[in-house]
Amino acid sequence: MELDDWEIILMEPNIHSDPVVQKSPKKKIAILIIITMFVLAVTASFIVWSGATRNSITDVSPTISPDAPAVSYINSQEALLSWNKVDGAFAYNLQCSGDVSFSKPESIVVQANSPLLASCTLLETGKEYYARLKATTVDGDTRWSAITIMKIAILLSTPENFKVVTVSSSEVSYSWDDVKGAKVYEVQRSTDRNFIENVIVTTHTTNSGNDELLVPGSTYYFRVRAQNTDNTISIVPYSLFVSIQTPAS
Repeated sequence: MELDDWEIILMEPNIHSDPVVQKSPKKKIAILIIITMFVLAVTASFIVWSGATRNSITDVSPTISPDAPAVSYINSQEALLSWNKVDGAFAYNLQCSGDVSFSKPESIVVQANSPLLASCTLLETGKEYYARLKATTVDGDTRWSAITIMKIAILLSTPENFKVVTVSSSEVSYSWDDVKGAKVYEVQRSTDRNFIENVIVTTHTTNSGNDELLVPGSTYYFRVRAQNTDNTISIVPYSLFVSIQTPAS
């Protein structure tokens, strides 16, 4: 063993003391460097592992998806949509678009402590629009919901010249002027002139029809409005009502 590498130091002046072997300063430095490199390698490995673990948790979206938003109201300016609550969600993202791929969507963010509804701006009458929804939870964003298809109804006019043609003790027939764009007509009959109670609805595909099973000697009120049948919502006013008195049998 070289003297440069090792040195012997007596711990006490007692001749019976065992000598203690100490490493030279060169050996100490080498060992410190090795230990330091090992600690740094372990630390770097832990950082990489923890980062990968964190990403694997936050980057994976929850497997749930909200119910599709429902159209509560629609007109030529906007559509009001509402949706059901998602457990654990603190915000919602509603997207509306004129194309089904949502390439340039209108996005509305709604906080969970607000009413779960929002309006999408619609532009063209008769054009289809699309809406979808996702929720944000502590685990990340959910998947997008199913797509809701909306279409602005062609605005229909109120039927004119609604009139009763024939009346018997149990049946009545009526007619009105045809409305351009109408696919079906809805006629309401009631014993209440405000059409709040005892309302019976019949539908007709032409601009005339009849109603049966009336009670003899009773007063009835009738009114009509035009409707679409292509999954659009059209707020069309009813016509003025007409009243009749069925003859006693």
